[in-house]
Amino acid sequence: MGYIGGGNALLFLNDQEKAKDLAKEWSKELLINTPGLNPNIAICAIDDGYLNNKDKFPDIITKIFKQLTENKLKYQPQTTLPRHGITAECNRTGLSAECLDKTMKDKKVYISSVARAKLAVADAATDKLHEDFKKSFKANI
Repeated sequence: MGYIGGGNALLFLNDQEKAKDLAKEWSKELLINTPGLNPNIAICAIDDGYLNNKDKFPDIITKIFKQLTENKLKYQPQTTLPRHGITAECNRTGLSAECLDKTMKDKKVYISSVARAKLAVADAATDKLHEDFKKSFKANI
């Protein structure tokens, strides 16, 4: 692992085919579980000697980001449902509202799949934060 942060990851693998397989699986997971994201990937073959030479390492990064930029400029598939005249608009994202908002207990409100995915992740993160706080609180009593 070279770097992970800010929505970016730099991974080094020994086998280019394994890198392609990882990219396919990761992209599939993102497209299924995080609608609205457009993953971009660059796979570059590099000489192992560059990794151990801190003076040449910036050249590797420049090469990878150049490839990534080229990939971003290529065709980007549509990953969310387009709005049609027969669908309502999501009041959170402006996209097509095709999912029932489970946070609205007493009303039937529809939201986009993008909003639903973000709400689900936020709920899971909040639950984990509460659990971690409870554990920490109990440990300090």
